Amino acid sequence: MTPTTAIVTPWVDHPELVEDYMAAVADGPPDELLVIDNGSTPPLDFAAVRFEENRGFTAASNAGLAAARTDAVLFLNNDVVMTRPGWLDMIRDALEPGVLIGARLRYDRHGDVDGQPLPYLDGWCLAGMTADLRE
Repeated sequence: MTPTTAIVTPWVDHPELVEDYMAAVADGPPDELLVIDNGSTPPLDFAAVRFEENRGFTAASNAGLAAARTDAVLFLNNDVVMTRPGWLDMIRDALEPGVLIGARLRYDRHGDVDGQPLPYLDGWCLAGMTADLRE
């Protein structure tokens, strides 16, 4: 069974990104869209949660995770442009407990741990089951 999915996006200012972002998420669409306004001026009228001041990316992401009522959560940056129709369905189809799904598996120095290269997922598009992420 395909999990219900929320998209969580921290957002500060940059109204010029709204059109491309909304087109990308509309392709899914997600079961729940949780844009976290992280102190934008003026406030975002499409945000699910608003912070009066910027609390940082992690706090905004965690607020979205706490608010999610779906089986899975996809953390998605706001500066996206859809390039592949059906992108969210591909992510949903791959989701299962204990698994993280991302847009791209990378192998470069950013993934080094104690000098050892390790593969990693880009954080701009990262999904997992809600219970796993909360744990």
